[in-house]
Amino acid sequence: MDTQRCPYRLDPAGADLHAETAALRAAGPAAPIELPGGVPAWSVTDPALIKRLLTDPRISKDARRHWSADLAGEIPADWPLRMWTDVRNALTAYGDEHGRLRRLIGPAFTARRIRALTPRIEAIAADLLDRLAAHPPGRVVDLRAEFTWVLPLMVVNTLLGVPDSMHDAFRSTIGRLFETATGPEEALRNGEAVYAQLALLVEARRAEPGEDVTTALIQARDEETGTGLDERELLDSLLLLIGAGHETTVNLLAAPSSSSSPTPGSSTRSAPTRPAGPTPSRRPCGSSRPWPTSSRASRSRTSTTRPPA
Repeated sequence: MDTQRCPYRLDPAGADLHAETAALRAAGPAAPIELPGGVPAWSVTDPALIKRLLTDPRISKDARRHWSADLAGEIPADWPLRMWTDVRNALTAYGDEHGRLRRLIGPAFTARRIRALTPRIEAIAADLLDRLAAHPPGRVVDLRAEFTWVLPLMVVNTLLGVPDSMHDAFRSTIGRLFETATGPEEALRNGEAVYAQLALLVEARRAEPGEDVTTALIQARDEETGTGLDERELLDSLLLLIGAGHETTVNLLAAPSSSSSPTPGSSTRSAPTRPAGPTPSRRPCGSSRPWPTSSRASRSRTSTTRPPA
């Protein structure tokens, strides 16, 4: 990340996320950035401001309806991140549609269903830890690749009711979904592969319903509107659950290891320690003032200049 450039150009490879995050926070509550493909956006890092934006009825996350740059044809059709702005789920929906989608997906996460997953999650974690322990003493181990990255994906398989025959293909395909340093053609292929796997999962759960989230979403009905999830909403809602539950969990699992010391006789490669970012006085292009909102009619606001985070 070039901290002297305005707007900041994010590193698609995420080579130093800690330094990049520190620089964005030091730039103020909102800082202009550049996404892959040269698309301008805003990075909002202040929790109070994030809450204000997400609860303001004048703010929309529906890029298909309200992102002026995309509506004007300024964003290329093969933009690598387009998959995340074109989805139709509760993350991007606006107004009444957002409420309807939340009512449809919320009941899928019952306390009973989550508790029932506990033994399986514990078994998955224990198996992965046993594999780590099996490495010869002194061998360098990539904790992220062999544990923190894999565990959430395997748990997602269980949560969604992915059939055993699909586990490996589903996990590897979904894993490519989070690769950000891809070109337009590869991003398109990855997206098509993800939707193909999701469609196979839905087909399998329709043929053989189970006590899983996919079955619950297939059967969900909203009493207020008398509707369920259409096919696109169903696939995109599954995509939302995968996206929301994977990357954050990976980082949560990896963070403690960044400050821990290797045990005697072994070596662990983990996330780098967080370097000091720029001092708060360095605000090359950030804003220290409250973020200005504008009317929805103008289509000039935060969510229409960036993909939903």
